[in-house]
Amino acid sequence: MCFELELEDAPQGRPLRVECTRLAMMLQVMDALGMIEHLSPPREPHPEDHGTTAARVTEFLAADSAEAPPELEQFADAVSALFDGQADDPAGIPCYKLSHGGWLVTPDEIASALGWWTSATPEAQAYAREGLPWWVEWLAVLAKARDHGGIRVW
Repeated sequence: MCFELELEDAPQGRPLRVECTRLAMMLQVMDALGMIEHLSPPREPHPEDHGTTAARVTEFLAADSAEAPPELEQFADAVSALFDGQADDPAGIPCYKLSHGGWLVTPDEIASALGWWTSATPEAQAYAREGLPWWVEWLAVLAKARDHGGIRVW
């Protein structure tokens, strides 16, 4: 198992694949440096909250119809807002956004995480760079993502 990261507004290319072993090490180091924010995921929208049903959503998706009824558009907008949203003042990358697919890690969340990295002690930075040979590449990916609309985690 692995996850894939795609830069939001960069030209389409191959996504960066992160294997589970690397992901676990990456998250551990990011957490130790304060780059991860421990938040619970927000409540997911329910179709019923938007005047439709899960069965209706499934029917619409299976039909591959071009035009959605207003209640399905409202539900889709709520889902997009959830997966693309961020806290008002992010203090890092929310851990839930790195746990399963579809979440957008926003430029502000990435900037906050990178701020924690730059404020880390030289010893902590050296430990990360020396212990994880790909760490500098990961920081470059984060910096690029910050400038290109964020990262979509799949």
